[in-house]
Amino acid sequence: MKGYTLNMSLGTSGAILYTSLSDDRMGNERSRLIENTQATWEAVMEILEVIRKRRSIRAYRNTAVEDEKLNRVLEAARLAPTARNMQERKFVVVRDGETRRQLMEAAKNQSFVGAAPVVIAACGTITDYVMSCGQPAYTVDVAIAADHLTLQAVAEGLGTCWVCAFDEARVKEILGVPDDARVVALLTLGYPAEEPEPRPRKPLSDMACRETYS
Repeated sequence: MKGYTLNMSLGTSGAILYTSLSDDRMGNERSRLIENTQATWEAVMEILEVIRKRRSIRAYRNTAVEDEKLNRVLEAARLAPTARNMQERKFVVVRDGETRRQLMEAAKNQSFVGAAPVVIAACGTITDYVMSCGQPAYTVDVAIAADHLTLQAVAEGLGTCWVCAFDEARVKEILGVPDDARVVALLTLGYPAEEPEPRPRKPLSDMACRETYS
């Protein structure tokens, strides 16, 4: 006698799979299915929770960021997608105190830039490719990677802040960034010394529409 079960696990493919099973395997398969579905749901909720917890942190504890955590944060950026898989981004990781002070000055003397134990310059390395939609690819690709980075930082118990108010020419001079590259953003990174309240967000109905722009 045969039975059928519906595999509702989203998995990597998101496919819905019908599987023919003998009765003596139905119980075990059903239990495994429930466990997998629960694990998938928990993973989705964990991602949303990380997104909800992210804040722009402008006060940091005087605590070094462990290499293991820093490497995982950078790995999250490395795995981000890019147009035509060009991977046209580079992240300059700065821990040296004097260099961070100079970056602070280049960032309009925003003191938290110098106080953060790590400052990361997010750079685009191929800046002349324009996608068919009319947008330069490097700004989009670097931003996607930087967002991956900030979310992984939250998962590691760290905080970040995007900094786009800076003198790019001076930042490039400080860090030795070549002329044909662009500095898209500076990202501060460290253990938060503050817990800002969430900023207000518009309701979903204000930002999403169906089928046509409205």
